[in-house]
Amino acid sequence: MTAKTKQNPLITRDNIVEEAISLLEATSLSGVMMRVLADRLGIKAASLYWHFPNKAALEAAISERLFLRALELVPESTTWQDWMRGLGRAIWDNLIDCPDSGLLIMSADLSDEQFQRADMAVRQRLARFEIDQEQAYRLHSGIQALITGWVTFAHSPSNVRLGRIMDIREAAMETLDAMIDGWAARLAQ
Repeated sequence: MTAKTKQNPLITRDNIVEEAISLLEATSLSGVMMRVLADRLGIKAASLYWHFPNKAALEAAISERLFLRALELVPESTTWQDWMRGLGRAIWDNLIDCPDSGLLIMSADLSDEQFQRADMAVRQRLARFEIDQEQAYRLHSGIQALITGWVTFAHSPSNVRLGRIMDIREAAMETLDAMIDGWAARLAQ
């Protein structure tokens, strides 16, 4: 019997990534350990390596999934401005419940294939709007960086003190609006 025939057919890459996201939400990035993840899935840690050669590959898959999930949450929009606002809100909503999600996204090393999937998903959504596609892509990237930064800030140890001064989500959305409005003014010139 080969080792491949011992693989649990009920455990898929998708199952593993979804459970890893649940673990990330429940703990932190350092809490997403292969052994703990395997226990949650009811398998041996070595079985995870059938799907992911190492933890870095798993983290890249989690990062990709979080981003693609955010794209799916963006509501239908008739203008690029509304789509970008929806993107910012979707990224916030998708990441805010995951401690260390910003750290994960900033440190994950997506493979070329993962990057191309995410890139194509964004470009397909932006293609329907009357805006220079390269400018739209830059704005999308800026929004992703802005909101990921705000989410990271919201998870920081200082968030409680800062939360006494301002509503962090509201501040994030105000800066999102300012970024989009500024970009719109720039493009109108």
